[in-house]
Amino acid sequence: GLSEEVWAKLQEFRGLTKVSLWVMEGPPRVLQGWSEHLGPTLTHLELGVGRTAGVPASILISVFSHLKNLRALRLKGAPTSAIAEILCILPRLETLDTEYFGSAVIPHVEPVARLRELTVRTSSVDVQGPRQLWAWIRGLLPFPSLESFTLHAFSYQGEASLPRAFMLEMARTHRATLKHLNVSSALLTPEDVECLCTIFPGLETLS
Repeated sequence: GLSEEVWAKLQEFRGLTKVSLWVMEGPPRVLQGWSEHLGPTLTHLELGVGRTAGVPASILISVFSHLKNLRALRLKGAPTSAIAEILCILPRLETLDTEYFGSAVIPHVEPVARLRELTVRTSSVDVQGPRQLWAWIRGLLPFPSLESFTLHAFSYQGEASLPRAFMLEMARTHRATLKHLNVSSALLTPEDVECLCTIFPGLETLS
């Protein structure tokens, strides 16, 4: 982890446009006291904390409330339940790379971010288990803006399938915009491939 001395020194920096901060052990560092100064300039952020640190969603939301100019965010270790709320306070966000831990409910708020690129990292257990994952993903994407979707489902029990219903629901919103689909960690049948190419006529890459 970062010592108090190092953390205090880091918080002296101003005018940064990109920050990558991974603190997987020790006290979590989620830009508290620093985000206020980074807000005017920061556009790209990679932020990782250990899951055992137990950072409350309220703290993350407070931090991100100062980062209105973020356009790209990679977030590791954050509570799944906080993601939709974070998207409600980042109106310029276009790229999100995040995790799903299988403990989130369907978002009850509508994000304001119009995501162009979404990457979701989860396990095949979550993919094969409750269908909350698929509803949660759709809840993050209420606007017809998505151009690229990537699913990384780390396998513990073999390959996971991509539900046909999820594909059709995604097409209802993103039929005209989706160009790149990377679901190589999921099992696609020839019928699935045919379906995807039909419902997303602008698809350029499928893997």
